[in-house]
Amino acid sequence: MATCTPKAASTAVYGQQPIFCVITGASRGIGRHLAIGTAKILSRNTSRRKSRLVIVARSLEKLQETKSLIRDQYGDRIEVSLVSRDLSDVSGLQSTWDAIISEASAENYSDAILVNNVADLTGDIGRMAGQHTDASLIQKALNLNFTGYVLFISYFMQYFKTSCQCTVVNLTSLLGRLTTNVISLYSSIQAAREQYIRNLVNSDFETRAFSLDPGMVDTDMLATGTESFTEHFPSIAKVHGDIKSKGCLTSPETVVNVFLDCLENPDHYKNGEIVIADEPMVRYQVAIGATDDD
Repeated sequence: MATCTPKAASTAVYGQQPIFCVITGASRGIGRHLAIGTAKILSRNTSRRKSRLVIVARSLEKLQETKSLIRDQYGDRIEVSLVSRDLSDVSGLQSTWDAIISEASAENYSDAILVNNVADLTGDIGRMAGQHTDASLIQKALNLNFTGYVLFISYFMQYFKTSCQCTVVNLTSLLGRLTTNVISLYSSIQAAREQYIRNLVNSDFETRAFSLDPGMVDTDMLATGTESFTEHFPSIAKVHGDIKSKGCLTSPETVVNVFLDCLENPDHYKNGEIVIADEPMVRYQVAIGATDDD
């Protein structure tokens, strides 16, 4: 595990051959920023066949907004496909995957990238560890945050690994490495996701993979968590508010820069491990210390 600051560029992995990339949860927040950032790499392709970016989320309207933002920057230099599905419905994940690859043949691409960004706080709002008594909520949290995650990685590997250099990126959180009594389902599942990535590269040494911890980015998920804390855990909500008011949240640009650096320069991280894009809590502690000294 390491904090990653983009280094002087080494020989980039991605050249001018077509790439296939799938990003889940790309309709808003950090997922949208990662999709736009990835388009920068995909747009370099100069071969006759274009690279393809498939963005997946529930809201078709929001996906169309993401696509428009990509088009504004990169025109028609890449193909962008939209797949609007509910990824918490595990019974439909195979058909979702079929839709993702419906316009692709693995042998037409030199590289394939899967970015698993989708996750939410289902089952955790207002509950501490030891208070999860609704089996349906627990199952829903597992379906979206872990079962679907594992299935998508498996579908991806089985389809692409014989023809392409495969890279898998797991969006994770510091919560997966902290002992906490709140958001305990989400944090436990994040820890499991990180371990699954380690197991993946141990099973297939040619696959590149890492877990990306973006830090505390000002997203809808952070807002939802803070709103819940305000009602149920006000002291934690106050810390969240202070971090934002002191300008210590992570910028999306910071996350995207580290993400792209790791994609293009796999020697900048240890395969299978956690890459920390930013540490806002460190800046917050410094800010508090400076305030206390005045």
